[in-house]
Amino acid sequence: MVQERVLFFGKFLQAPLKIGSVTPSSAWLVAAMLAPIPWSSTGAIVELGAGTGVITREILRRLPPGGKAFIFEQDARLRATLREDYPGFTVEANAEHLYAVIKNAGTEQVDCVVSGLPFTTLPEQTRQAILAGVLQALKPGGFFIAFQYSLHMRARFCSHFDQMKVRYVPLNVPPAFVYCCRKAS
Repeated sequence: MVQERVLFFGKFLQAPLKIGSVTPSSAWLVAAMLAPIPWSSTGAIVELGAGTGVITREILRRLPPGGKAFIFEQDARLRATLREDYPGFTVEANAEHLYAVIKNAGTEQVDCVVSGLPFTTLPEQTRQAILAGVLQALKPGGFFIAFQYSLHMRARFCSHFDQMKVRYVPLNVPPAFVYCCRKAS
């Protein structure tokens, strides 16, 4: 865990607008992100901005046998580690292409997309492309669950999804907001 934190901090120093945090997500944040997911009926899930794999580890532990996971991480070194640690998962670089990736893998839509991407620091065109891909990729009634360090994305997420709840997670560095959004059925 210490090595993971050091690696994460180094990546933050190299590109703070892309990484968005100085340390990996806490166990409390991971739990808040994954709690709303109906795991017994989840056949496919996407993770955006996997970083060192803190959430990915829990996805592996909870995903039912035969379930598919599509993991996106822009940083080449972190992505290589994710590929090595999760050989049964599809690991790709560009979250803007998430829908094309799942389609190429023979998956029409997914049950859930979880995200650790720092949406507020992404260029507007990138943010729009990722959200469009998320909406295309999600099944009706599917969940989009994202953590952010502010409420700046609240109106944007609300405009794209039928339902939204926000949960504050103070036990994280920095404290975070978990947006649990649901696509219309």
